[in-house]
Amino acid sequence: MHLAIEQELMRAMKTDDGLTRGRGITDRTRAKWILEIPQSVPICSVLENFCETRNITSEQHVELHSSRHSSVSMEDELHHYSRPASASRTKLEKNVRGTCSSKTSNGMLDVASFRRSLKLLGLELEDSNKEHHDRGKKKLALSCRPAPTMCTRVLRRTYSLSDLLGSIQDPTLLHTQDGLNRESLAKAVYEEWYFKKLREARQKKEQQTLEQVEGQTKKEKVQEEKIRKSEINFSKWKQMKKNEKKSEQCVELKVPQNSSCNTSQSFSAKQEKINSAFLSWKQEKAKELRKKVLEDKNKRKAVEDKRKEDEENKAAANTAFQMWKSKTDEVLRLKSEVQERKKKREEEKKKKDMQEKKENARSSFDAWKRVKDEQLKNKSAEEKLANERRTREKHVRQNERLYESEQAFEEWLDHAEEKFFPRQNKKQGLRSQVQPWVPC
Repeated sequence: MHLAIEQELMRAMKTDDGLTRGRGITDRTRAKWILEIPQSVPICSVLENFCETRNITSEQHVELHSSRHSSVSMEDELHHYSRPASASRTKLEKNVRGTCSSKTSNGMLDVASFRRSLKLLGLELEDSNKEHHDRGKKKLALSCRPAPTMCTRVLRRTYSLSDLLGSIQDPTLLHTQDGLNRESLAKAVYEEWYFKKLREARQKKEQQTLEQVEGQTKKEKVQEEKIRKSEINFSKWKQMKKNEKKSEQCVELKVPQNSSCNTSQSFSAKQEKINSAFLSWKQEKAKELRKKVLEDKNKRKAVEDKRKEDEENKAAANTAFQMWKSKTDEVLRLKSEVQERKKKREEEKKKKDMQEKKENARSSFDAWKRVKDEQLKNKSAEEKLANERRTREKHVRQNERLYESEQAFEEWLDHAEEKFFPRQNKKQGLRSQVQPWVPC
């Protein structure tokens, strides 16, 4: 994308004096061109995400860019040791190189030009000298951005931030500072952004870790509460069972003192009671079994009836569907036959109309051709007669001109003879009798 932009700008963009940039464009020009059309930014990002690629500057233009900036820096260094050039030569050098060759191109710019970058570092500039600030913005707009660098990981801060803070520590000197190192400012901004993002990432990771620990602790507490409740319920149930068993044992061991003589009677009565209870239980069980069998039978019958009803409904629905399908197929067949006949009639009518049109066109063409041939024949005959007439008229005109020329020649000859030979009347008479020669 950037390569296409560079090629387009190389063909289209010009400098202030009309000289084209023959060796590519600068990063400032390209960034300015891209930022002037914000619609291109989401398009470029979508294209990069879709193609899973990243748009970078071509190696050729990166080399040209680096070589151009190295030449500019070398010229600026030599500029300090030479006498200052005139305004016209400076302007010419700027137009030829396509870069800014002012006194601020050596990496030093006004402090007010970096207002936004300093704001990222937490340093606010005062608006006391707005004119100076506007001039600094203009200088920044005319400056050339350095080539992009790859810095993936920073382990510690460099001295760039401390140098920057030391150079602008006094607020009164912010607008009177001679210059500011661009590289130090760029490093300071990058390091501030990098460590800020690093702190945010660490805080986010710690927050996620705390949330995970809290969730795990909460789950463990819920599990422990469930285990405790289940143990309490089990102990209650166990105690209840123990109490029931103890009460049953007490009832069995409790025997009246005066029943030693009636042991056999009580045993027989107890046995009869047990037998009657067993018979009643057996009868109840038989009733329940018969009831359950009847319920199962009724359930199976209901299921069978429902299955038969479903099969009958399905068969009826299938029959109705087949009838509807046959009727629909018949209607569609008749409709398709009608459409085919209609289409066939339309095609036949179209062919007939086309044949009639062709015959009419052929007859019209034949009639037109006959008329045209007759006209051409008449025209050729007329042209032939006209040519013959013109030829005859031409011959007549030629004969007339020849006769007139002969008469003029004879008159001139007579005049010449009378003038130069007045005594030769006899020869003159003889000559007048002789006819002049006429070319055939």
